Amino acid sequence: VRRHVGKVKVNFAVVITDGHVTGSPCGGIKLQAERAREEGIRLFAVPPNLQLNEQGLRDIASTPHELYRNNYATMRSDSTEIDQDTINRIIKVMKHEAYG
Repeated sequence: VRRHVGKVKVNFAVVITDGHVTGSPCGGIKLQAERAREEGIRLFAVPPNLQLNEQGLRDIASTPHELYRNNYATMRSDSTEIDQDTINRIIKVMKHEAYG
């Protein structure tokens, strides 16, 4: 936990991935996610489409999965529009986690 002027700094990242494992060139997203979590970064896992690996997404997302995975999606399933509900839910979680 990093402290700045007496306050705890909370870091978040939104990872857009299908959750499928790849090994190169960087060792795969799961390894990078683990490194980020070790640095205290809280990760949301959001798939870009419906071709996803749910277990892979859960492996990337921080816990509890009810907060950091929670069926987020970049696009609504019935259109090509960005899923604004997902954005709003992620922002709400960030605010709650950062400010209590």
